[in-house]
Amino acid sequence: MERPTAEGVGRGAGYIAGSNMITSLIAFAFYAAAARILGPRGMGEVTMLFLVIGLYTAVSLMGANYAAARFAAASTLTIRRPRDRGCAPAIDE
Repeated sequence: MERPTAEGVGRGAGYIAGSNMITSLIAFAFYAAAARILGPRGMGEVTMLFLVIGLYTAVSLMGANYAAARFAAASTLTIRRPRDRGCAPAIDE
């Protein structure tokens, strides 16, 4: 497996940044429409609902997504067997 180039990493970061911008614009449009339709009390209830959902998601994951990414990255390494039993295995990248 070949290593990613700086150009590929930059392109991937650009895609992620663009995706985050589009998501933020959609969320802004949703909140603007919801505020007009629901009024102050309804908007407060919706905001509280989203807050509770966000907190539940953060607590329930507890870093599991980061652990899964780290495990996937570590499992792509190849391990060479040592020539004799006296040394630790070497890890190739």
